[in-house]
Amino acid sequence: MRDENVTRDKILLTAAKLFADKGFEATSMREIAEACQVTKPALYYYFPDKKALFIEIVKAIGENLFQLLDGIEKTKLNPVEKLTEIIKKQFAGVRQHPEIAKFLINVATRNMPTGINISFFENIKRGEMVLKKIINEGKTREYFRSDIDEQTFLFCFTGAINNHIAYYFSHGIDQLNDNNAKKIIDTLTEGVQKRNS
Repeated sequence: MRDENVTRDKILLTAAKLFADKGFEATSMREIAEACQVTKPALYYYFPDKKALFIEIVKAIGENLFQLLDGIEKTKLNPVEKLTEIIKKQFAGVRQHPEIAKFLINVATRNMPTGINISFFENIKRGEMVLKKIINEGKTREYFRSDIDEQTFLFCFTGAINNHIAYYFSHGIDQLNDNNAKKIIDTLTEGVQKRNS
């Protein structure tokens, strides 16, 4: 990776952490530059202002999420394994970069800076389409019921992931592991209703 890309990525990660910890309005470009150990002119070389930086963080997160989902969707794993792998990777990502998860929680709860007109949810639409492809593959290959409602499944799927992540931050208890990823998928795909013998 070129030094320029490394610097740009470092700025995005550092700014995301500062925005998540202090809020957008309370974070200055000077603070971001100091935390990144770059000069203010160098920071402005990459991003003309704080709003542009914020928007770029949202776009980069959306793109990274899409690349993760798309890469897993294209594997030879079966649909259940693909969904399990997605959760495992998302959990690992939160543990590796908690600042991004905190940033996302702020954005998803509509804690948007004044004057920024960007829809976080529009930026993750492509990822949702990949998840729907996996669900449809599951229907076609008879891993899932043919009458499953895709949107309801997605709400349950993402809700389970997000609740585990929220619990991680609110209680400081790390349950972001492969075992819990499997439990989520088992519950979603096998259900909770007792089967008659």
